[in-house]
Parts: sequence; structure tokens; C-alpha cells
Amino acid sequence: MLLEDKVAIVTGAGGSGCGRAIACRFALEGASVVIADTNEAGMLDTASAIEAEGRVASIFRTDVGNEADVRALFAFAESTYRDVDIVVNDASGAVFPEKSLDRPPYVGVRGWVGIELDQVTDEELAFHLREAWRLIAPPKLQAMGQNRLR
Repeated sequence: MLLEDKVAIVTGAGGSGCGRAIACRFALEGASVVIADTNEAGMLDTASAIEAEGRVASIFRTDVGNEADVRALFAFAESTYRDVDIVVNDASGAVFPEKSLDRPPYVGVRGWVGIELDQVTDEELAFHLREAWRLIAPPKLQAMGQNRLR
């Protein structure tokens, strides 16, 4: 198993998409997975799928746009398991004005699908940069020299 004895936090894993798939795969590869999302029913469903395979998962309600929630998430993971080895941010907390989704490349889409720097506002871009930084560089990871994207 590639991730035996690793602890992974996966945000956005309370849905039915990539976050859930990543959490399930990490668990099958041996990781203990903390599922973080705002969708409690979805988190429970993902955790049940992981546990049905005989693997370990726990859930923690987290709004990744809220720094206190993210700090609490890491504290929970560390107290439940140990130091966090892997963080995957598949959550998005952006709420775009309807008009911003009616221009390319977002036409007809009602959620975050990527960024085109010339087509997002400074506020939208700043939100996503802060969101990612909160997840990838809490003080403990910075102290370990693990404050870079991989």
C-alpha cells in the first residue's frame, strides 16, 4: 500500500465527485482519511464507503473559507491520528455573482471550474489564494518545511 501509516485530510470529500474519489482511493492505499466538508450527509456517506472496505475514516465539518475552521480541522486530525502527512483541497467556498458566471469560460456553470486570470475579479482570486494557503501552510506544516505546493 502506497500510503500505509499516512494521515490525509481531503476537503470537498462530502460530495460525489473528485474529493470523494480521492478520499476513497487514499484509504484503499492505506491512509487514515479525515473527510472535511460542509455537507454532513455526504461526509457520512463517504466515510461509510471507506469503512465498508475495512479502512479508517473520520469526518469533520469544515468551511475552508473560515480560518478558524481550518485550524480546528488540523487540530482534530492531529488529536485523532497524529501529524498530517497529506492535504488535498478539493473544496471551494466561492460564491460568485451570477453575472460572473455568464461570461466565458463559465457560461452555464454555477460553481468554481478554474480560473482565467483576466476574467475573475481581484476579490475572487484573493479568496481562492487565501483558501488554498490556509489549507497547505498551517504553522505546523510551515515548521516542518512543508509549506510548498507539490
